[in-house]
Amino acid sequence: MLRTFAESHCGELLPPYDLLGTELFQNFCQEVTCRWQLQDQVYPAQVVQIKQIAHPLRSRFRLSLADGRSLRARRVVLAIGGGMPYVPDWISRVQSPYPPDCFCHSHQVDLPGMQLFGEEVLIVGGRLTSGHLVAGAIDKGAQAILISRRTFQEKLFGAEPGWLGPKYLNSFWAKPSWKTAGR
Repeated sequence: MLRTFAESHCGELLPPYDLLGTELFQNFCQEVTCRWQLQDQVYPAQVVQIKQIAHPLRSRFRLSLADGRSLRARRVVLAIGGGMPYVPDWISRVQSPYPPDCFCHSHQVDLPGMQLFGEEVLIVGGRLTSGHLVAGAIDKGAQAILISRRTFQEKLFGAEPGWLGPKYLNSFWAKPSWKTAGR
């Protein structure tokens, strides 16, 4: 549906690869909202808290909004992308003290300043940032282990244009296996 909409708005696609821009995506969302008469289902608001509501048959969630309203939902999808770092609540239950650079969010990692030779590094994630961290840890002589909750997917143009050709890929393919890194 999005592809068909974009193809009918060719003049709004961004060069050089005809990518969707923010304005075109917003226009698509407005079109879908109007076509399916969803105007009463779209809430421009900021969620400040999510709590689970216990129920004998199935759980629900209460979403508290910044303007004081609240909503109930059976399912909640967090599409929080590359904005502010998100650290799950369970992190607070991890036994401490532990060095801050040993248990952190990707936004806190300073690979150039880290000594990782001979270390085992576990990276939890499944998108581009986690891939960069794996490659960076291997460059530093670490064994990098990547865990993701879903199957890895290949996506068009999910990276800088340099990854589309030899500019970055030559050095990527030259990386040793994590089993032989640092030997």
